[in-house]
Amino acid sequence: MRFRKHIFPRVSDSYLPPDHPLNPAAAAAAAAAAAAAAAAAAAEADTAGAGDAAFLAAAPQPPPAPTHRSSSSSSSSSSSSSRSSSSSSSSVRGRRRGGLLQRGGGSLESGEDLSYISFPKKGEGKVWVASSSSIAAGRKQLLLLLRLLRGLLLQDALDWLQALALQRSSSSLINLLNKFKLLLQQQGADTSRVFIDCCRTGRKGHVKTLQVGHNYRVSVLKSWRSCVSVRLREVPLNELFHKTFILKEIPKSLAAAMRLVLQQQQLPQEAARDWLPYLDAATRAQHKRRLKVLNRQHLFNYYLARRAFVCTYTSRTRRMHEEAAASRGVSLAAVQQKMGEKGQIKGIDLPEF
Repeated sequence: MRFRKHIFPRVSDSYLPPDHPLNPAAAAAAAAAAAAAAAAAAAEADTAGAGDAAFLAAAPQPPPAPTHRSSSSSSSSSSSSSRSSSSSSSSVRGRRRGGLLQRGGGSLESGEDLSYISFPKKGEGKVWVASSSSIAAGRKQLLLLLRLLRGLLLQDALDWLQALALQRSSSSLINLLNKFKLLLQQQGADTSRVFIDCCRTGRKGHVKTLQVGHNYRVSVLKSWRSCVSVRLREVPLNELFHKTFILKEIPKSLAAAMRLVLQQQQLPQEAARDWLPYLDAATRAQHKRRLKVLNRQHLFNYYLARRAFVCTYTSRTRRMHEEAAASRGVSLAAVQQKMGEKGQIKGIDLPEF
């Protein structure tokens, strides 16, 4: 089994521009310039109210000549001075030593919002549990089906179940997931990023039925019933970016919808440039090679790319909501005030105003 080489953000500052506030060279230069400006301002304030003699008397005296001490004391003093200078420089830069990116980081010298710089996390987001206690299928067959669905998008799981020729066991799961998908849409969840996290099964007893056989012999048949609990999770946008853009785990329904839209020319061809990492296997391989080259040359900024992805996703979702509200003759603000803080309103029957 060949292991995949994941591309994670580098904890280094080599890819930052020279004038970036988090660059150590830029921070040191800014600190030196600020210290020089403060010294010049203090000197001007002193010389404004005093004469040349007072200014010369108040001038800083030259440091005393160093005395002859042992090499150990000199080395200890130099090490202490270097530690103090490094601590002062680190305090000026506004970050701890040992890495560029820290949790809750930010620059104390600039007003730039650096909250988008955070380490990639996994397992967060809203969670729902869809359960059913009367599925007419054996536990072994259910485990095989749920193993196939684990980790898929909700729409991909429905497509897989509808494509299988197992009507007795898959129809109950299809009804369960379809019913819960409508419930999530009514609650305002974004179903385009709801994934199946984990599944559990268990015994729920059996149902006895009578069967008349040969020579009017009546027998009792036991049909086992199973209970299923499916854990659904709405993936955050940061994790969705890492899953789709970096790891290239594109949902099949999403890629098929993108290819269909481009084939029917419903969008301009410039959209293919933004959708290049998601279309098919060839474009994903090309995107992977490009990411490797940029990462090797320290030209790929993971956090800025993730910020652009999140901003684009949220802006397009906002535009979709505004168009859905405008088609019904209402404003988006009135709809959100009526329905509360919900993330998705498309596909919901809006209340009448």
